[in-house]
Amino acid sequence: MKRRSPVKAIRWNHCKDPVIVEAHKLNQANTWTTGRISVIEDKVSWTKMSDTEKRAYVLTFLVLSRIDAEQGLVGMNAVAYNSPDNYTKATFTYQAGIEMIHSQVYHRALTEFIQLSEELKFTNWADDSREVNDVIEYLINNIVDVENDPDELVSYLLQLAYSTVLENYVFYLLFYNPLYEASVKYRMTKCAEAVRLIMRDESVHGSFSGYIFKKYWKEATEIQKEKVNSRFEKFLDTLYGRVEALLNFIYTDPFIIEDIKRFANFNLNRTLVNLGFSEVFSGDDIVFHPAVEAEVKYDMESTHDIFSMAGDSYFMMDSTAWVKDNVENVQRKLKEKPDLVPVLRG
Repeated sequence: MKRRSPVKAIRWNHCKDPVIVEAHKLNQANTWTTGRISVIEDKVSWTKMSDTEKRAYVLTFLVLSRIDAEQGLVGMNAVAYNSPDNYTKATFTYQAGIEMIHSQVYHRALTEFIQLSEELKFTNWADDSREVNDVIEYLINNIVDVENDPDELVSYLLQLAYSTVLENYVFYLLFYNPLYEASVKYRMTKCAEAVRLIMRDESVHGSFSGYIFKKYWKEATEIQKEKVNSRFEKFLDTLYGRVEALLNFIYTDPFIIEDIKRFANFNLNRTLVNLGFSEVFSGDDIVFHPAVEAEVKYDMESTHDIFSMAGDSYFMMDSTAWVKDNVENVQRKLKEKPDLVPVLRG
C-alpha cells in the first residue's frame, strides 16, 4: 500500500495572503455550537400554523439539513483536497465542520415540533424525493465529478464556482421561509435567530470561495476561461430549473413561490458578483417582500467585507495587544478600589 505524503506543519505567520488568514480568523471568531440554540419558545407559534405551513417549514429545514450534511461531508472537503496550498485547505476544512453544526441545528429544531413518526416520514422524504435529489445530487456530484477534467485549473475553478452557488444561492433561497415567518407573521422567531447565525456563516463561506475563485481566475488563459464560462452557464441553467421544481413541491402558496423565485434571483445576482461576473436579473425580477429584504440587507450592512477589502458585508473587530502597561494599569486600579477584588468563598 502506497503511503501518502505527510502533511507539514501550517506556518500561519508565514501565509502570504492576508485575506486567507483573516478569513480563517473570522471563521473561528464566529464559531458557535448547537448548545447555543434553543427553539422551545417557538412551540406556541407552531400550534398557530396550518398543516400546510407546518409541512413547508419542516421540508425546508430537512432540505437545508440534508444539503449541509452533503456539503460538510463531501462537497467542501473535495474543494479543500484540490486547493493548492495548506492555508486554503485548512480554511475550507474548518468550514466543512461548521456545515455539520448547521445540519444538526436544523434537525434538532424539528424534533421540538414534530413526533418521531412524523420525523421519520419527512426524513425519508428528504432522502428519497426526486425533487430534493435532483438539486442536491446535481450540486454535490458536480463539485466532486469535475475533478475528472484533465485541466486542473479549470477543474478547480469550477469546483469553487459550484460551491459558491451552493453557499450563496441555494442555501439563501431556502432561508426565505423561516425569515418570512419571523419578520412578516412574527412566528417561529427563535428558529429565525438560528437561521440568522447560519446565514452569517454561509455568507463567509461563499465569500471566501468566491475570493479564491477570483484569485485563480487571474491565472487562467482565455481558453481556460471560455471552458469555465461555458460549463458554468450550462450548470446554472440546469440548476435553475431543478430549484424551481423543488420550490413548487415544498410550497403551495402561489405568492410565496413567486416571491421566493425573485428572492432567489436576487441571491443569484449576489453570487455572480461574488465570483466576479455580471448580474443577470434586474427590475421586478429581483423585487421581493420588503421584510425579508430588510433581513438580508441588515446581514449585509452590519459587517465588513474583508474578502474584497471594500463594501459592507463582514465586520472584523479590532484587537488590542495585552501588554505590560495593561497589567500595570489594572493592578493600579485594584489598589485604588480594593472592593473590586473578588472574594473567594469556600
